[in-house]
Amino acid sequence: MKASITSALTESFILAGAQLAFSSFIVTSLYIAKNVVNSQLSLDELNGDLRQALLVEMLWTAATVSLMAIKYGWIGAAFCIISNMIAMLYINISMRRTMKYVAKKNNLKVPRFL
Repeated sequence: MKASITSALTESFILAGAQLAFSSFIVTSLYIAKNVVNSQLSLDELNGDLRQALLVEMLWTAATVSLMAIKYGWIGAAFCIISNMIAMLYINISMRRTMKYVAKKNNLKVPRFL
């Protein structure tokens, strides 16, 4: 059982890392947001893109949680949920901070996220 828990934990972190890799656009998006976005329309569009990315992140999480539940049971699913939530929080908090920075820099209104 201990090997199974260790395997589940390891695999869940690998899958969460894959989510970060799939969301590697974040570096480019952050750069573009800081250096190109200078109008309310552009900032609103960036906000919409972030919402779409969140949907992809949630679908990825659902798929990987299902995989881990099948393979390791509820403990694998729990590890997967936790590790993917950490990855999702990192991505979304980074983007929201950048949007606030851009809004302040260009005297714009920060769009509502949801």
